Parts: sequence; structure tokens; C-alpha cells
Amino acid sequence: MKSRVWGRLGLGTLLVLGACTDDIPALPPAGSTGTGETEVGTPTEGPTGESTSVGPGSGTGSTSDTTGPADTTADDSTTSEPTSGESTASDSTGPGVVCGDDVVGAGEQCDGNDLGGEDCISQGFDAGELACAGDCTFDATDCVTFTCGNDVIEGAEACDGVELAGEDCLTQGFDAGALACAGDCTLDTTGCVTFMCGNDLVEGAEACDGSDLGGEDCLTQGFDAGMIACAGDCSLDTSGCVTFMCGNGMIEGMEACDGVDLGGQTCIGQGFDAGMLGCTPGCAFDTSGCVTFTCGNGVIEGMESCDGADLGGQTCSSQGFDAGALGCTPGCVFDTGGCITFTCGDGVIQGAEVCDGASLGGESCATQGFDGGVLGCQADCSGLDTSACTNFGGDCCAANGTPGCDDLGCANAVCLFNPSCCNVTWDAACAAAAAGELACQGVGGSCPGGGPVCGNGVVEAGEFCDGADLAGEDCTTLGFAGGVLACNPDCLSFDTSGCMGIGFSGDCCAANGTPGCDDPACTNAICAIDPFCCSNQWDGICANEAIAEPICAGAGGSCGAPFACADEDIGSTTGAAVTSGNTGGDDNDLDGSCGGAGGNDRVITFTAPVAGTYTFDTFGSGYDTKLSLFSNCTTEISCNDDAVGLQSQLQLDMAAGQTVLVVVDGFNGATGAWVLNITAPGAGGFACADEDIGSATGAAVTSGNTGADDDDLDGSCGGTSGNDRVVLFTAPAAALFTFDTFGSGYDTKLSLFSDCGSEISCNDDTGGGLQSQLTLNMAAGEQVLVVVDGFNGATGNWVLNIAP
Repeated sequence: MKSRVWGRLGLGTLLVLGACTDDIPALPPAGSTGTGETEVGTPTEGPTGESTSVGPGSGTGSTSDTTGPADTTADDSTTSEPTSGESTASDSTGPGVVCGDDVVGAGEQCDGNDLGGEDCISQGFDAGELACAGDCTFDATDCVTFTCGNDVIEGAEACDGVELAGEDCLTQGFDAGALACAGDCTLDTTGCVTFMCGNDLVEGAEACDGSDLGGEDCLTQGFDAGMIACAGDCSLDTSGCVTFMCGNGMIEGMEACDGVDLGGQTCIGQGFDAGMLGCTPGCAFDTSGCVTFTCGNGVIEGMESCDGADLGGQTCSSQGFDAGALGCTPGCVFDTGGCITFTCGDGVIQGAEVCDGASLGGESCATQGFDGGVLGCQADCSGLDTSACTNFGGDCCAANGTPGCDDLGCANAVCLFNPSCCNVTWDAACAAAAAGELACQGVGGSCPGGGPVCGNGVVEAGEFCDGADLAGEDCTTLGFAGGVLACNPDCLSFDTSGCMGIGFSGDCCAANGTPGCDDPACTNAICAIDPFCCSNQWDGICANEAIAEPICAGAGGSCGAPFACADEDIGSTTGAAVTSGNTGGDDNDLDGSCGGAGGNDRVITFTAPVAGTYTFDTFGSGYDTKLSLFSNCTTEISCNDDAVGLQSQLQLDMAAGQTVLVVVDGFNGATGAWVLNITAPGAGGFACADEDIGSATGAAVTSGNTGADDDDLDGSCGGTSGNDRVVLFTAPAAALFTFDTFGSGYDTKLSLFSDCGSEISCNDDTGGGLQSQLTLNMAAGEQVLVVVDGFNGATGNWVLNIAP
């Protein structure tokens, strides 16, 4: 150690040591001066004007040149004290301390870049860059001292005021609470708390605690199924959860589908109209192959039943109804609001029904090729029941024990007055009637021979007329405009020479130079106001009168065709549903005076095959009809809107060969499916009678139980009808007759009919009881059908009483 000291002190020091006996003083500590003061980074001048470096660890001394190391001894050595502030340079030949060689030597705090491992912090500062001054003392100019409490974290501060450097109780290992900063800028955790895992209450950072799973389950943790639990450290235990395998072709857990397993779903089930539903690799539905159709584009697509006017060929009939107009809703499903269902058993022939109860469409056993009997209707209205029809046989002028006799003309003549002869049995009364009936003369068997006597003034079988007996015919019934009808001498034809219109010809709306014109109705109308037109000639005045006369419109020639407006001609066809259609496809030809404004209609020409009263109706049509009759394309005869329900009915007395226009129209312009029925004169008859009691009167003239009968006629009172008993009664004399059911065993109703289709009157209850009573003024020989029925279809034991 001493050798190092000597080597470092140099020759000057050696000389001093040789002169002094004091010990070599120890080097002052770093940062102290020779006077004991500490000064950092402050250079001073020596007394000689030379610059000396004063800093920590240096004091006042002198520099001397040395040429080598001085001698050293093992014992104490002395050195001379340098004069204050002076330094003496002496030559030295040995190594010495050199400031600036970047090596810290004795007495140097630092040297260039060599700081001796020191920095600002080791020098008592908080941060900064320590440097070395040119005199090899520390330069702390760039060192700084931080201040705790300025809310800015600096240096080694963990925090400062409210600035916690992002730390909180959780980052410090606690569960909750408020972290603070102490006065010495260290973290203060006294406000932090630690929760207790195991108290069944989720607290702080706990994911769960005992039975409290915080609402979590295997599904929320991304599994497909299983049982989740809570571990002892209050973390979720998913060891009991399972994950299904998407792609194994089996729907599991939350999978909507898996491969081809779609769970029964289709595009339709997903709200589309059609297409192919698929499954994505993620086991969710793939609807890219599904399509949605557009309801309202007039084209049926997918599951649409219809679209606008496109009904797919469907009709009310195909939808289970009987008639009407099928529509389509805005939702593209069928609208059956315009469809109707006919009811077999209501006594009205509708739609495809051949008959209905007593309504046989004008048919009888005779029209079915039989001689007589009672024609019925099958229970389902699909056909006629001819089981009670018979072919007559046996002697007409003797009781033969069978219905009718072997001459149909004779049988019809007798049965016209006594139907039981054809419906029940040809008894002695029938035989007696046949013996006195001209139609039965010469028919064989017991009947007397002979034939009709022409000229006796009485129309007999085979004669059309006889003298003044014209059998009720006149010029108008034969289709003429008027005049005087006569009988030809052979009694086999009429003399129509006196009828107006015969021989008349020429244009009705132009002067034709002859009496009358070629249209009988027009001729009759004009000649009624101007006889000259028929007695002399049809001149210009007559023609002008015809032009102004509505009856002459359409009379042909200059007046125009009488039936040019007709849509179809059905000739002389009568019966049920003689023609039908839908007025939606027609135009508007004629407007009847009833039932509001007219719309599209069907105009039909009908020609009466025989003289009599014809009934026209639209029963069975599918909408609210109105019916009109026109004599030509301009002249209305009659009009009806509603007769039964929303259907229409008209009657007209017609001459044989007379033509009329029948116009099927709709109430207030309505259109729809229609049916036209035409009933010929006498089509009603008494064929519906179950028995003929003749002219019997008194108490219980007949009785029975309607449970064994069928439903023939429906009276208009007492609700719906059921099985009934139709009894034919012939008045023995002119009188007021009383019919009642007193003594019957159930709630009856009673009706009177003039034939099998025309009701006279109806009564349900009378005298406060459940029995029925009616009265009717009758002429001698007049016949009436008495119908015993039940209230609302009831049946039971009945009694019929008749008193004059």
C-alpha cells in the first residue's frame, strides 16, 4: 500500500517527506476540501492563478514533476505540509495521476467517461445524467430531485396523490375496496378488502361461490350440455360439461341441424314458400336454397291455393259446394264467401239435384214411361223414385183390383177426377165412372162401344172442339192477337179465320197497303186504337202509330227483330234447370224494373208448347237474382226480385206457340252462377198424394203415424218440415170446410195445397194447444191436398178431422 502511495505522490512529495517527520495525512473523503468544506461541481482558482479542481475527495495541494517512484519505507513516513493555496511543480520521472485519461486516479472523483460507477441517484438525486467536469470532479448539473405530492409519478414513486399508475385493490391481490396513495408516495392498501370464498355468495373477482353459480351454466361457457359446478377456489368447474360433435349427422344440444338431420324442418317451416333447406358446417340452418313467392302477382306459386284471378281450375263445386262464385283472398287462399251449398230435402231443386222432396221438376210416372202411380224422389235428391209407379192393366169398366185399367186414355180420364183409381185400386166406383166416361167407350172389356158424337155441342174424347164448345180455347190462347175462334165441322180442328192476324202481312212500321201487319201483337195493339188499320189497310198513319207503340218494337221489318237481344233460345223446354250459366261472362241487355240497377244478364227465348200458366224461377242459383219477362227486346211484362230467399219467381199465362224473353239478372247489378227452372201448366197435379179419402167428412176421417211416411210437401209455417201425410180431399158440395188435427199425439202443423206445388195456407198451433186448424171455401167437386206435418220436423200419431 505504501509503495502505491509513494508512486502516486511523486518527487515533490518525497522531498517533503524527507524533511518532515509527520505521518503522511490520509486523503480527504470524496466531496471534501482541505478545509473540511463540501462543494459539488464548483471549480476554484489557486493563489497563483492556476486552475485547481475542487470537488468531493480533493483538497488544496501542489503539483510536482516526478521522474519515478519515490523511496518508501516500511515504517511511518512524513511529508511536508503544502503551503495554503500553493502548488509546487517538480519534475518526476515516474508514472502519475493524469486527469483526462478516462481513468479515475487517486484524488479524482471521475475522469472523462469513467464515473467510477456513480450516477445521479448515488449522489443523492432522484434522476438525471451525471457527468465529469474537466477537473475530474462530478458535474451534477443534469441531475434532478423529484417532489412527492405534486400528483405526478416521478422516479421511484409508486404513486403520487390521486395518480395510482393504473393500480387498484384487485391488482394488489385484494378482492375489492379503494386503493390510495400514502404521503411518501407509496401505495396505501388499508382500504382494500379480501372476500371469503365458500360463503355461497359470489363476491369480487369470484366466478362462483358454492351453490351460487352467478347465472352461469354449461351452455354459457360454450358447451352443449352437462352440469357445471363451483371449484373450491371459487372458479367455475366445467369438468361435468360436454360438447357435442357438429357433423356427426345427429342433432345434439343447441344444434339446429346436423348434416342431413334437419329435425323435420323445411323451407316452409322457416317462413319461406318453397325450396331446399340445408345445414351449414356450423350446424345452423342454411336457407340459401329457400325461396319466397309473391302473393298478388296473379300466378299460383308454392303453397298458394290461388292468386288473384288464377284459381288453378278450382270452382265452388270442387271445394265441396254446390254453386256460386269462388274467389281468392289477398292472402292467396280460396275465398268461398260467394259459394253456396244446396240442401237436399228443402223441397227446392237446386244445382245437380234431379228432384227434391215433392219437387219433381215437372216429372211424373207418365213422363217416366209408366201408366200411373206416385212418382217420388230419392232420399239424396240424385234421382227419381219410380218404385210406386205402375203400368195399368185390367178391365176399365169393372173393378179389377189393381191401380188403373188397360186403356191409358180411359184411366187418365177417370183418375183426373178420382186419383185413387190410379194410385190405390180400380174399384167399383172407378168402373162406374169409366162406364159413363166417353174416353172409355169402345176400349174393350166391359165398356160399351161407340165413339164421340161430333155436333152434339159437347167436346168428347178425341175432339178438339164441338160447335160452340171450344174446350176453353180462343184466338189469344192459340197465339193470335184477338178475334173470334170457331170450330171446324169435323170437331178435330179450330177455325181461326176470324182471329186477328190471320192473313195479315207486311211491315208493321211502314205503309204496306194491306190490312194489318205481320206481327199479331203489334196488329192487335194498333187496331185497338185505330180499327181502320185492320179493316181497310195499313197506311202511313198506322205505321207511325206502330213506330210509337212499344209492343211493336222488334216486330221485324222496319221495327227490328223482336228477339234480337236474346243470348240463347231454349225452344219449348220445361223442367228443372232447363239452362244455367254465370252472368259474369254475359253483357247487359235488358234492365228489369225491379231489384235496383241491372248488370250483366242472360236473355233467353222460351216458346210455350201448350196454352196455360207457366212458372219461371231461379231457385238453386248462387247469388241474389232478379227475373224479368219481356214480350220483345223493349217491352217488359213483369219483374220479380225475391220470391223465396234471394231467388226469383214469375208466372205467366201463355198461348200455345207464344214466345217470351226470360231475363236472368242480379239485384243491384250482382252477377253469379244461375239456374232457370220452368214449370209447365198442370205439372203440380196430385201425384204427391199418399191417400185419397174421396169426399169423406167427420171425425177421424183418416189417421196414422207420420214416422212411417216420407217428406212430400213443406208448409210455410211451423219451422222445418219432416215426414208428412198428404191426403187428397174432394168437396162433396160447395161449402166452407174446416180441417183440424185435434186428437193427434204430437205437435202438428197443417197445410192446404191446390196441387203438388202450390200452397194455399198453413197453420201450426190453434186454440192455445199444439194442434192445427184451417178453413177453406170450396166448390162442389173441387179437390185439395191436406198435408199433416210436424212442428220443426216432429213425427207422431195423427188424426184428421173434416167438417163442412
